[in-house]
Amino acid sequence: MRWFVLLFFVFWLFQPFFSIEPQLSEAAEQEVSDSGILVGISLPLTGHASYLGLGIVTGMNAYFRHVNSQGGIHGRKIKCVAYDDDYNPPLMISNVRRMI
Repeated sequence: MRWFVLLFFVFWLFQPFFSIEPQLSEAAEQEVSDSGILVGISLPLTGHASYLGLGIVTGMNAYFRHVNSQGGIHGRKIKCVAYDDDYNPPLMISNVRRMI
């Protein structure tokens, strides 16, 4: 059951990358850089719910390695930046603000 939930989450998370006809505006294309793609996430990596966060990060990194080994997305490598929130909402909010 955990693997199903993890796979569902990963596929749901990356579904926009695989749409048949991406609708990118001109402004969005101007913001594209050659430095790579950073995907930030705040989740519990320590504490009583760490098994959730560690499973998600492991799944994301496995998928990113697969995509990067095939050249990335339009030549850009994907990197996961994970912040530990210890399943604590105020800490999660500060992590999200740091990523924005």
